[in-house]
Amino acid sequence: ALDTYLKQRYISVSKITSGAKSNSNGQILQKRLQSQLQQSLGDDFDVKSNGKVILKDQEEKYLNFDLVINKKGSKSSIGFEISFQVTTNSVIERKAVSAQRRLNMMHSEGHYVGYIIDGAGNFERRSAVSILCSYSDCTVNCSQSDLLQLSSWIRNTLV
Repeated sequence: ALDTYLKQRYISVSKITSGAKSNSNGQILQKRLQSQLQQSLGDDFDVKSNGKVILKDQEEKYLNFDLVINKKGSKSSIGFEISFQVTTNSVIERKAVSAQRRLNMMHSEGHYVGYIIDGAGNFERRSAVSILCSYSDCTVNCSQSDLLQLSSWIRNTLV
């Protein structure tokens, strides 16, 4: 009976289901941020969730970002990565490993990189957060005041 019970309960406590729930929650936050930024920036801007920035002179032809922001008439884009972790996990560390390379690739073609970082789990990983901040054009948290500053920075950057 115990063996049957454990087999049935495994999926409830499996890392697979916790990872799926975390991903689902991240997508909800991403859509909320997309909507808030689109509303704040207005119709001259396009805020795309799960977007790509096309790169002409790179080995990689594009880079994926959680949010990509374009302004009508501008040749530049801003790619944002969002990291909101309630618990500590390695997602932010993986993002930190590629941060310098992504920034260099984007800058070489006139684009920008930003990070929206929040959640107690991320701040347990100070080294990774520090690296992301070092290789970012703009880093904010999810507070209303930071998102207002972010909208202002986007307007001033994408001219």
